[in-house]
Amino acid sequence: MAYKTNTERIWQQAPKCDCGKQDCNERNHRMCIRCNKKMLYGSHFSIEKLNNSEFAWNVDLIVPKSEGGNTKLNNLVAVHIKCNNSRNRKDGSNEY
Repeated sequence: MAYKTNTERIWQQAPKCDCGKQDCNERNHRMCIRCNKKMLYGSHFSIEKLNNSEFAWNVDLIVPKSEGGNTKLNNLVAVHIKCNNSRNRKDGSNEY
């Protein structure tokens, strides 16, 4: 599969959803690695401003910059915005 953006790569690396709904295909649904609940591709913060949606997601660092992490693809994951915002960051950052 050819990826258009790094965001798509990060999305494809997230655990797949197996809810069985008709629109649950390779692209639409994934699972948040922090809470293991469903995220929707169309609810990415850069596509629609749905920060209050239970399905909204963003990109987060696995290892925070304050702990020596970087912004390379192997350190980036898709997580719910609420999970990302509730994570205690030593460096105070919520951006990747």
